[in-house]
Parts: sequence; C-alpha cells; structure tokens
Amino acid sequence: MKDLTKADVLAAQDLKREAVDVPEWGGRVYLTELTAAERVAWEKRISGLDDTKPLEVLTSLLVVTVCDRQGERLFDEADVPELAKRSAAVLLRLQKQALELNRLTDDDIEGLAKKSESGRSGDSASGSPSPLGARIPVGSEPTGDTPSPDSPAAT
Repeated sequence: MKDLTKADVLAAQDLKREAVDVPEWGGRVYLTELTAAERVAWEKRISGLDDTKPLEVLTSLLVVTVCDRQGERLFDEADVPELAKRSAAVLLRLQKQALELNRLTDDDIEGLAKKSESGRSGDSASGSPSPLGARIPVGSEPTGDTPSPDSPAAT
C-alpha cells in the first residue's frame, strides 16, 4: 500500500452511499454517510432536544442522510412536517439503516441523551426514556423488505 500525501487524503471520496429500496414509496432512495462536520452538527442538534421530541430526532437524522444517487439531500428542515406524515415503519427502517451506515450505536445516542439531560437545570435524568422513543435499536429487525447486501449503491 502506498504512502498517502495530503493531496491524496483531501481528494479521497470516502463517504459511503447505500441504495435503499422503499417499495412503500414506489422506488429507492440513498443513504449517505455523514462527514465529520455533519455528524458533529447533528449530534449537537439532538443533544439539545429533550425526551419529548422523538419525532424530531428521527426526522433530523433522515434529513441529513437521505439523498439521491449523486448524494444531494432530498429533504431539508422545511420538509420535516410532511416527512413526519410518512409511514412510521418506513421511517424507522430508514433510520435504522442510517444509524448503521454512520456507525451510530444505541450507546452513542444514549450518551447524547444523558449529556442533554445533565445540561438542563432542574431536570432529573433518572427514569427518562431514550430521546428516540420508539426508535428501532440497532441490530433488531425492522418490519418490511430491506435491500440485500448486493443492492446497487453509488459511491
């Protein structure tokens, strides 16, 4: 393996993108891996949400990870109310796959929740549910069809 230069590293196309069939929507979308800056911004955003906002946590991850074949985001924050009207099963399935693609674990999310709770004065973190509420834990099986590992993906 060759030694990399600064130019090699900065030119590398290292973000993964996965095709995800969504038969309920009649086609496919793509999920993209977050850049370091995007991940920090997303973590900062959700750490500021309390446990009464699981829908915002769910949709915020989809807004930053659902894209087209070229990597252009399909949604922005203005689309959240409409996105929230979509099937919960579909959104949770996409969320699970986005979490896995970005190597976000339950422990990462719980850590952000605890950080958020400890930062709120007068609130007790004990007995508080996960900020993701009905989120499918990473590793559990979602309902419905999921793409096979050999699904087409753009890179």
